[in-house]
Amino acid sequence: MIQGIRRRQTFAALRSQGVRVRRRGLVVVYVPTDSDATEVAFAISKRAATAVGRNRCRRRLRAAFVDLDRLGALPPGAYLVSVGAEVVAVPQAALAERLGEVVAHLAARAS
Repeated sequence: MIQGIRRRQTFAALRSQGVRVRRRGLVVVYVPTDSDATEVAFAISKRAATAVGRNRCRRRLRAAFVDLDRLGALPPGAYLVSVGAEVVAVPQAALAERLGEVVAHLAARAS
């Protein structure tokens, strides 16, 4: 199950111990956690899009995370996803593909 990051300690762990991967406008920071839950937070700059565009991008990213989780391709842990302006206008299929590449790379690095 995917949920939002709520604890300050999780954000601190992402900042200090997180593994960072950048790919085509996406920056994902990952840190494994003790629980089996997957926690996700999104950081989308106001420069990237209007509020409507940022919220739409956030919903699309959340849907891509749910799809990866259903496929079993999402290791449990905490993820912080930062998005550049070029990613906001990318079609959903391409966005999901980019996120899948980043998560696969993170899983390989974290192992």
